[in-house]
Amino acid sequence: MASPEHSSIEGNLLEDGLLKHKGRSAPEVLAELEALACDDVDWRAGRILTGLYDPGPGPYELSAEAYKRFLTQNALYINMYPSAARMEKGVVSALAELLRGDGAVAGNMTSGGTESIMLAVKAARDHAREHRPQISDPEIVVPISAHPAFHKAAHYLGLRVVVTPIDPKDGFRADAAAFREALSDNTILGVGSAPNFSHGTIDPIREMAAAAKERGALFHVDGCVGGLYLSFMRRMGEQVADFDFSVEGVSSISADMHKYGYAPKNASVVLFHNRDLRLHAIFTCSGTTEYAVINPTVLSSKSAGPIAASWAVMRNLGEEGYQRIVRDTWDATQKMLAGIESIDGIEVLADPDICMFTLGSVEINIF
Repeated sequence: MASPEHSSIEGNLLEDGLLKHKGRSAPEVLAELEALACDDVDWRAGRILTGLYDPGPGPYELSAEAYKRFLTQNALYINMYPSAARMEKGVVSALAELLRGDGAVAGNMTSGGTESIMLAVKAARDHAREHRPQISDPEIVVPISAHPAFHKAAHYLGLRVVVTPIDPKDGFRADAAAFREALSDNTILGVGSAPNFSHGTIDPIREMAAAAKERGALFHVDGCVGGLYLSFMRRMGEQVADFDFSVEGVSSISADMHKYGYAPKNASVVLFHNRDLRLHAIFTCSGTTEYAVINPTVLSSKSAGPIAASWAVMRNLGEEGYQRIVRDTWDATQKMLAGIESIDGIEVLADPDICMFTLGSVEINIF
């Protein structure tokens, strides 16, 4: 509970407004910030089932310091801050290798999975405009388990979304046959998840990518959650269904550094199977009196902090450190699953491929 002092400070902040004629001292402002956060979840306490990806105190402190050191550098101006470009290239190259891409794979860091997905969908739209101009009503085909960001991207970019079912008997994975049937001459992009965020299971990427390729469509793998985690599981000898650039037909992949890459937010990566496809994600404009704009991402100005933090935590953990965390979380997941299995009236709705799962019940209100 909030202390009376914190409640008083918070009440004054809400009533008095923010901008005053005379500013407050740094200690006063920090005390006010603490008061504002008094009802926030304490992420350090654990027992949180979503939204928290903690690498431990050492890597966390390092990444926070790296973030702070590069907070003010604008990663838009790589001529002024070439360090940002070098660090971004390092992170992108590391993920391309993890996701079994060849030397042609190209990509960029973004502010999160939604932006990565937005760029992949834009690339597919603009690629189709150039290579399949006969399409007047472009569609993307997504399982109902796909992240809402695909619907958001379609809304922004003027595309139609065709939703396909999942198979409850197969871990709530996408129904590959239904996906294939939904593809049409208007399909510019198919989507699969590795894993889906709701049940932690990997869609049948190989079958889906092959079906999209037969139709002349691109195929995106949403690996925002599992791109790094599943890759390290595979390198540790675990059986992981193929989902990355080793699968023929996969044209782009998104993977978040601020999830199981254990970097601070906002940090994600979008990868394209070659540079020609990435060109379709880029926005350029030189038709104003302003400076020429060349944006490989949605954002123009952006702090180099998340890039530096991602670089630092990856450099610090190394493959050995990532594998240790994956092993610990996977062992903890198995213990949780076994414990849940012993509770009457509650079940896990799938056999997860990663340390994510969904609880369900026909007897109690699960919430």
